[in-house]
Amino acid sequence: MPQSWVEHWPLPNGNKGLAHEELLATDSDEAEVIASRRRNTVLQTLGNLTIVTQGLNSAVSNSAWVVKKPELLEVSLLPINQKLHEYGIWDETTIEKRGKAMFEKALKLWPRPASQPTSSAQ
Repeated sequence: MPQSWVEHWPLPNGNKGLAHEELLATDSDEAEVIASRRRNTVLQTLGNLTIVTQGLNSAVSNSAWVVKKPELLEVSLLPINQKLHEYGIWDETTIEKRGKAMFEKALKLWPRPASQPTSSAQ
């Protein structure tokens, strides 16, 4: 999901989200405010990251998922991008799900070192 999602990525209820300036100007608990804040939060998570060339990123930057997904799958052979075929929609729930899966994969690939017993000198 692009950083500038408001124009091309409607909220789950179909409404347009609120821009940062609009969110700063309100303390409302209306559905659009809550949904916009949630979306801005998941933008900055592992599940919303991928690796693409600068050219591809520029070409599809703020495009809707139905435009962006086929381009990512066609141009990139990286496994991280090829797994995107599993997702028919790209929303907050999908991003959270993908982030958890990527985190679990990372833990398997790069396990933390086994704990070493500590010695206590007395």
